[in-house]
Amino acid sequence: TKREWMKKRNAKICPKIQKKLEKTKIEIVSNIVRWSKEDQFEVTHAYGGKHVVNLKNQTCTYRS
Repeated sequence: TKREWMKKRNAKICPKIQKKLEKTKIEIVSNIVRWSKEDQFEVTHAYGGKHVVNLKNQTCTYRS
């Protein structure tokens, strides 16, 4: 079963999650994060696009 297979593995993260993390690591390299003001940061993608993340309000213009 999958549970027994996972018990035999030495990794702390299951393979599907590890694959998603690796993909995200590659994608995030093309982003530049700059402090904007107080709790706000501006995220600029290398290929265009700009988003504002507000940590205090837990909002992002990308997910509006």
